[in-house]
Amino acid sequence: MKDFFKENKVVTWLIIISILICLIPISCYIIKFSGHRLSNDPTVWGTFGDYLGGTINTILSLSSLIILAILTSSINKQSNAENKKNSFLLRRLDSFDQLSSYLDKIGCITVYVDTVLNENKVTKKLSDEHEVMRLKEYRHTLIEITVYLGTFRQRYGHLYEYDFYSTEYLELLKSSDKFKDLFDTMILIITGKDNHKEIISDDYEKFTTKFDQVLINLSKELK
Repeated sequence: MKDFFKENKVVTWLIIISILICLIPISCYIIKFSGHRLSNDPTVWGTFGDYLGGTINTILSLSSLIILAILTSSINKQSNAENKKNSFLLRRLDSFDQLSSYLDKIGCITVYVDTVLNENKVTKKLSDEHEVMRLKEYRHTLIEITVYLGTFRQRYGHLYEYDFYSTEYLELLKSSDKFKDLFDTMILIITGKDNHKEIISDDYEKFTTKFDQVLINLSKELK
C-alpha cells in the first residue's frame, strides 16, 4: 500500500486535498453554531444532514471520479508495460528455441567428423557417392547454421542484453566459418581433387564449445 501511494503521488495529494476541503464546511458550521446546544429535533438533524450531503458528497464524488480516472490510466500503463515485457520474453524464448534446435544437428555432424577423422577415411579417395552426398548435406547444414548465427543479432539482438559484438560471439562466427571450411577440405580430399589440404581437427571442437557457451549465456536471460 505504501508503495502504491509513493508511485501515485497525484492520488495521494487529491485524497489529502479532498479531506481538507471536506473539513471547510464542517468547520464553518461549527464556528457559526458553536454557541448553540445540540438539538433534540430530528428535523434539525435532517437539515444538518442535507447540508453535509450537499457540500461534502459533491466534493467526494468529484474527487472519486478524478481518482478513478487516474487509477484506470495507471493500471492501463502497467498492463501495457507487462504485456510488452511478456511479449519480449515470448519472442526471446522463441528465438532461443530456434537457436538451440541446431544442437542435435551439430551433434550429428561432429560425431560424423570424429568418426571420419579417427578412421582416416579422409585420407582416402572414396568411391561411395552416398558418402560424398552425406558430406555435402552436412556442409549445407553448416552453411545454414552459419547464416543463422550471422543474422541472429540483427533479427533478435534487441531482445537480449547479451552483447552480440562481444569477442565471444565474434569468435563463434569465425569458428563456424572454419567448421564449414573443414568440410570443404574434407570433400576435396575424399573426392581426390586435392590431397595436399591440411585438416585442422580441433576446428569443430572449438565451434561446439563456443556454441554451448553462447547458449548458456543467452539462457540466463530467459526468466
